[in-house]
Amino acid sequence: MKVAKTNEIEPGQARLVDVQGKRIALFNVDGTFFALDNTYTHRGGPLADGEISGHEVTCPWHGARFDVRTEEVVGPPA
Repeated sequence: MKVAKTNEIEPGQARLVDVQGKRIALFNVDGTFFALDNTYTHRGGPLADGEISGHEVTCPWHGARFDVRTEEVVGPPA
């Protein structure tokens, strides 16, 4: 199933897509794409709206940092 084209998401950007009713955040990190559940585990923050720096996205609600490669929390909520 195609949900986006690679040229639609610039490096360092994210896009929210719907895949069979599930909200997925697509990230472009220097031309490599990662797809993660958009809902962050801490109070459901929207990861696709977060700021991307390298391989980390910062949750826009509470400042927690998340590695888009491993899905691990690398910085707790502020």
